[in-house]
Amino acid sequence: NNWYTNFGPLHERFVTSLETHLGTGPGTVACAASATLGLVIALKASGAPPGGICLLPSWTFAATAAAVVAAGLKPRFIDVDAVSWSLDPDHVRTALDQAHGACSAIVVVSPFGASVDIKAWDRLSEETGIAVVIDAAEGFDSLQVGRIPTVVSLHATKAFGIGEGGFVASGDRELVARVRSLSDYGRLDRKSAELLGLNAKMSEYAAAVGLATLEDWPQTRRTYENLKASYLEILDKLPEFILAPGLKEKWITSTFNVVMPTAAAAVMERLDGHGIETRQWWDKGCHRQPAFADFPRDDLPNTDWLATHVVGLPYYLGMTKQDVNRVVDTLSDVFAGTP
Repeated sequence: NNWYTNFGPLHERFVTSLETHLGTGPGTVACAASATLGLVIALKASGAPPGGICLLPSWTFAATAAAVVAAGLKPRFIDVDAVSWSLDPDHVRTALDQAHGACSAIVVVSPFGASVDIKAWDRLSEETGIAVVIDAAEGFDSLQVGRIPTVVSLHATKAFGIGEGGFVASGDRELVARVRSLSDYGRLDRKSAELLGLNAKMSEYAAAVGLATLEDWPQTRRTYENLKASYLEILDKLPEFILAPGLKEKWITSTFNVVMPTAAAAVMERLDGHGIETRQWWDKGCHRQPAFADFPRDDLPNTDWLATHVVGLPYYLGMTKQDVNRVVDTLSDVFAGTP
């Protein structure tokens, strides 16, 4: 079509296809060049006053905190719930009472694709008047759409990956329209910049990959379902390993995180010695990364504990049941003291 960007025909088809897939109807999805940019413009579209505090978990990927800063807000890291690995609305209300300075926004993170209680966060936003945005980077398959915006990543590492990209979903069509405008320099009429936006548009190429990926999604999803079932079948017999929240539910994700009974670093080193690569997807938490070390934070005991015990096991399309057996058998041997 000789049309590479600026809301071309493939982009519009992809947006409509996502709305159909989600069952949310027209005007409820806006795409972005990345989920990080999606978070930035979702915060701006939600009316979060620049310069204010944004409460968010440290237990998340660095992109969450980077987006908060890019949106002109000041991160304040607060602790997650030990069981859900996510922010708790009641704890956030307490943090709001104790916040030093005006709180402009709250970013809630879906831990590795687990669903969050969107209705509870809708209520908190309505009661307080504070903008709330959900970072559901891996939440494509568990997505719940409410009034507040939810941002999903379509990065290559995600179960629904198109290389690079993301989208914002919300039942508030006026908010979604602002997100779309902000992704195009804030031009509401495609001529004049009426909002302080930026270039966050998804290209036609990315949309084309997205349409093909959506067509293949049923088969991709089944493959991930079978892979997860293989892991769960074995790990159900090993109660010493605690699964990430929601992993036994029906949604799928592209990571498989397990809480180790002992410190993760030693376990990862032993597994590496057996040729098994593992990951700590969220490192030690944002507050321990140099870029964010100077931002204010509450006491973070749950975050610090998770950061030293959670390990992402090998988990990818093409992985066989025999591969899964080898990973879990080796993991068991490590804790049994077998060389």
